[in-house]
Formats: sequence, C-alpha cells, structure tokens
Amino acid sequence: MYSIEEFDRQGMHFFRLKGEGAFVEVCPERGGMITAIHIADEDLLYMNEETLFNLDKNVRGGIPVLFPIAGQLRGKQYEWEGQVYQMANHGLVRTRPLEVAGQSCGTDHAEITLVFHSTPETRVSYPFDFEMQLTYRLAGGKVTILQKATNRSVDSMPI
Repeated sequence: MYSIEEFDRQGMHFFRLKGEGAFVEVCPERGGMITAIHIADEDLLYMNEETLFNLDKNVRGGIPVLFPIAGQLRGKQYEWEGQVYQMANHGLVRTRPLEVAGQSCGTDHAEITLVFHSTPETRVSYPFDFEMQLTYRLAGGKVTILQKATNRSVDSMPI
C-alpha cells in the first residue's frame, strides 16, 4: 500500500510519498522541489541541507522546478514586445512557495499535485497570467514528474 506522510523539519513543511520500500520527498515551500528520492535501498539525490534550509541561498541538489526558463539570462534580463524584464536564474518558481492542489494514494501509487499562479509580483518579471501545475507520482519503483503550464493571457506566452 502506498501512502503520503507530512512532516516538518527546520521550519519547513514536507510531503513524503511512500510505497514498496521507496520514497520521494517534496518541499512545496522551496519551489516544489524534490529533496530526496530513495529507491531499492539507495538514496538517488544529492541534497545540501544547509542551502535547503537557508532561504537566502540557492539550493544545491535535489530536483528544482525551472519555470519559465532554465539557465541564465544575459544580465538577468530579456526583452519581450519591446520591453525589458528582469528575471532571476532559472525563472520564477524555485524561490517561491507552491500550493498543494491534491493528493491521492492507493495500492499502486502515491501522488501529489502542486500549483503556482501568476501574481502581480511575478508579472513584474514575466508579464503573463498563468497557472503552472506539477504532479509528482511514485509507482512501481519509479518517480514521474508531470509539468503543465496553462497560459491565461490573451497573447502567446514563451516558456
């Protein structure tokens, strides 16, 4: 049977998807990143906990969520429709909390869905209305990550 546990560590809230001796840990407060994967008696991810729990630092390790860009922009800026915007490395999500939108578990899986919506603050860097949804699923000794971005703007939205 699969299950989902919630726990707090050093002031942050985590979800652990468990089943068949495997687990995946997700931290919605740290951009919805996966902070641990343990399958077949092996830890599969590096995680520097000092950077995980220090909100002033970039997290080293884990699986961060990169949206709407991966990598660095020259001068941390880009031009869109004649206007220049500033954006941090790897985009908007990895430094912001995500909402838990749903959970399910049963005899063959455990999954959690997180969402991130545009706000007035995000539109300063990325002038689009959007919803980004992540679903993390543990089933059969495998982790699946589904990412869906929905453009709620009238114009095209680059990702």
